[in-house]
Amino acid sequence: MSRLSEVRLTEVRRERICFVFQAYNLLDSLTVERTSRMPLRLAERQGSTARYCARCSPRSGLGDTASAADCELSGGQQQRVAMPAR
Repeated sequence: MSRLSEVRLTEVRRERICFVFQAYNLLDSLTVERTSRMPLRLAERQGSTARYCARCSPRSGLGDTASAADCELSGGQQQRVAMPAR
């Protein structure tokens, strides 16, 4: 890791590491679905958003809350939204 360039370190952090903080830092103005798509937007992988969301919903148990605002969720649900699916 210490020999990687800053660009490669950023890629590794974005693709392989997940931090979930005590305060999940979700944006109240976004829905669960929009929050779930955020990592793809940041990684500029827009083409795979439908596949990604279809894969995330059943695994996270949040399928029926896709249109809910993040601030309307319980703490456990917010935590699952904050963790990107792999």
